[in-house]
Amino acid sequence: LPTDADFNSQAEDFGEEYQFAWLVWRYLGEHGGPAAAVRFYDEVGAGTSVDAALRATYNGLTQAQLTAKWRAYLVQLAG
Repeated sequence: LPTDADFNSQAEDFGEEYQFAWLVWRYLGEHGGPAAAVRFYDEVGAGTSVDAALRATYNGLTQAQLTAKWRAYLVQLAG
C-alpha cells in the first residue's frame, strides 16, 4: 500500500500513488460496501491505526492481508 512518504508532490511519478490509493478504496468498497469504507476512513481519521481499523471494520482483516488481496485485485483488473 502507498505510504505517506509516497505522496510527495515533487516526485516524478506523483500520480501513481493516488491511482494506487484510489484502487485500495475501490477494493474496500467492493468487498465491504460503502458504509464499511466510510467507517474505516472515519476510524483512521480519528487516530486509530490502519491495522486496528481494518480489523474492526473488515472482520479481522489485517493490513498485510489487505495488501495481498489488493495485489491480487490489481492482477485481476489487469487481466
